[in-house]
Amino acid sequence: MSGKIPKLTVSLQELDEVLERIKVLTSEDDYQIVHALVSSYRYLSEAYHASRQSITKLLRMVFGPKTEKCAPDRPSGDEPSRQEASSSKKKKGHGRNGADKYPGADRVSVSHESLKAGDHCPGCRRGKLYCMNSPAELVSLYSSAPVDATVHELERLRCSGCQQVFTAQPPPEAGTRKYDESAAVMMALLKYGSGFPAYRLAALQRNLGIPLPESTQWDVVSSLAQELAPIWDSLLSQAANAQVLHTDDTNAQILQRTRELQAIPQEERNRSRTGTFTTAVMAQTAKGRIALYFTGAQHAGENLRELLDRRDAGTSPPVQMSDALSRNIPTGFQVILCNCLTHCRRNYFELLSSFPQEVQYVIDLLGKVYRNDQEACDRQIDDRQRQAYHRRHSKPVMRQLSRWMEQQFLEKSVEPNSSLGKAIAYTRTHWKQLTQFLRVPGAPVDNSICEQVIKKFVLFRKGSLFYKTRKGAAVGDLFMSIIHTCELNKANPFAYLTAAAKHPRLIAAAPELWMPWNYQKALAAETFPDSS
Repeated sequence: MSGKIPKLTVSLQELDEVLERIKVLTSEDDYQIVHALVSSYRYLSEAYHASRQSITKLLRMVFGPKTEKCAPDRPSGDEPSRQEASSSKKKKGHGRNGADKYPGADRVSVSHESLKAGDHCPGCRRGKLYCMNSPAELVSLYSSAPVDATVHELERLRCSGCQQVFTAQPPPEAGTRKYDESAAVMMALLKYGSGFPAYRLAALQRNLGIPLPESTQWDVVSSLAQELAPIWDSLLSQAANAQVLHTDDTNAQILQRTRELQAIPQEERNRSRTGTFTTAVMAQTAKGRIALYFTGAQHAGENLRELLDRRDAGTSPPVQMSDALSRNIPTGFQVILCNCLTHCRRNYFELLSSFPQEVQYVIDLLGKVYRNDQEACDRQIDDRQRQAYHRRHSKPVMRQLSRWMEQQFLEKSVEPNSSLGKAIAYTRTHWKQLTQFLRVPGAPVDNSICEQVIKKFVLFRKGSLFYKTRKGAAVGDLFMSIIHTCELNKANPFAYLTAAAKHPRLIAAAPELWMPWNYQKALAAETFPDSS
């Protein structure tokens, strides 16, 4: 054969029409030959698309997923045009932060070196000077070690007669403990909040001339975790009574558990669960958002079941948002189950290169639902108003998608066992859970916020790889839960944890008053003595 084979794009429906015409024009034997060739083509085409999707999934597992962006659908009706949408986008900043962007900075008032309010103007000699409401602001940034140290050299005097030694009293700023509360909090924030492993911090501190061994970091951080245990327990109780709960989990490793599994016989190990997971729970409460982490052998559904055991009797069933895995469902406890629409969309997006028209159609429809949800969020309406808004604007869109999926199978436009057919079957199987936001007030559209929560652990896992013991995993869960709960509620984690570490007795007495969203009121209510 010479030359290139011409490329021909033919749909499955067109192939069926060609076969019908050939059946009329040729003999039965010739028709069977052509039918076999077409069937072989269809089988090879489906096998090619399936293998291509498998390779795509493998590349995504190795290198991470790319941004799932598609060309927006054509504007119609009351939808904004592309020009209007692009013009409404917020312009990028210049990258410089003003003084108001540094809430944690120390502020120093500087008076004018030669003038004061009431003096005559040195320029015009007529008017008098007065203080302006807003001073000129100058930001100065400087650096220090993550954990700094001060050596107090206490003078010692010895008697030449009796040899008795008299040592100077340490100043008040020296404190009563070697590792200040702020030092312990900084160690926890770096490791569990920013994914900075203990051995890297130890190397950094050693290079800065302030040694901080890994074992010392663990002793200080684990001691702080014991003082913060009442806060953790209060977060669990409040999250258990939340109306909306997002759940997700990812793989984790605890070396202690791995060694225990290796010590048991192979037959018993085959019957046991060998995986280790970290479950992330994001609870939407009336007071604020709560992030919780649970690391161990249990799946998300089992961890959620234990959490819901704390739920007050007589409370209505909560709304649970997760992906469609069966292990996410808490057995023995009634929940209003919702499935993530983003996971559903991803099933189609992975097939964009193989079925561009069909996938683009589905993504355009789902895009309208997401725009409606964003519009409801921007309006800051309550849950019932948001549900009514979706029923008015999103329900027709989802009904259109449902009719389209049914039509694909009725007209045999899509092979049920193909990759697109499986994506459609997944959507139809979980249709009720995917559309709960049309029926249940407060039901979310997707599980994106919980995936953001679980990234906190993924960041830790990238640096530290594993936990050594179960106690280490429990300490990590506690600090990650408190730190990310602070971030979800726009609270400064360092300021919050430092304040909590200085008042352990008050926290033990009333931990509900020391949550990230209300601890400032507890601090301002009265002047607390240092109870550390």
